[in-house]
Amino acid sequence: MSLRRKTLLAIGLLLATVVIVAFLIQQWILTNHFARLEEKEMHVHLTRIHKTLAMELKQLESICADWARWDDTYEFIENANNAYIQSNLTDSALENLRLNLIVLVHSSGRVVASKAYDLQYRRAIPLPTSLSSHLTPSSILLQHRDLMSGTSGILALPEGSLLFVALPILTSQDQGPSRGTLIFGRFLDANEIARWGEILQLSLIARAWHDTHLPADFQVARAALTVSAPSYTLSLIHI
Repeated sequence: MSLRRKTLLAIGLLLATVVIVAFLIQQWILTNHFARLEEKEMHVHLTRIHKTLAMELKQLESICADWARWDDTYEFIENANNAYIQSNLTDSALENLRLNLIVLVHSSGRVVASKAYDLQYRRAIPLPTSLSSHLTPSSILLQHRDLMSGTSGILALPEGSLLFVALPILTSQDQGPSRGTLIFGRFLDANEIARWGEILQLSLIARAWHDTHLPADFQVARAALTVSAPSYTLSLIHI
């Protein structure tokens, strides 16, 4: 091979190497750029989901307060009159309020009345048996700092994750002493998560924390989540 051909071949190989390196650098820059954009967008979506959860709890607390701070409920928790049950603890009441359960607990710790309802199949169902362990006098659901304080959040039950609010039972004038606790609950099942997805215009999937059949990406997220790091994003660009 002549020197001229060797020189042209070397130059060609050098140019090809430069083009390939430039291409790889460009791809790396673009990939990282889009990954950062995707992560930023995910954080925005997470914030929207957190706000939706807070809004749902606030709405649930509002309707629970209407019942908990009511003379009829205040009297019922003491005398357990059947008229209150027939008028208020009905299938239609739970369906209209989109509730899966209502529980009234006396200050002594005795469950005076309860009602559970399947919103999907529109029928009365037994109260989840696992809930009984959360209705003991020492339970956080039945502990209130003062007359106007309550407890709300998500309760992990074997039957599913329960969005709940628990408020002290007072008179219609917000007077005490509290005679017990009223609990409203709504399961975060597939239908409820789909409703959130429609509100947020997002495709949402929720899985229980202790699910033994979590997909690999959910397992990675669960391992990464801590009290100090309550959120985690996984970029699909890097997969």
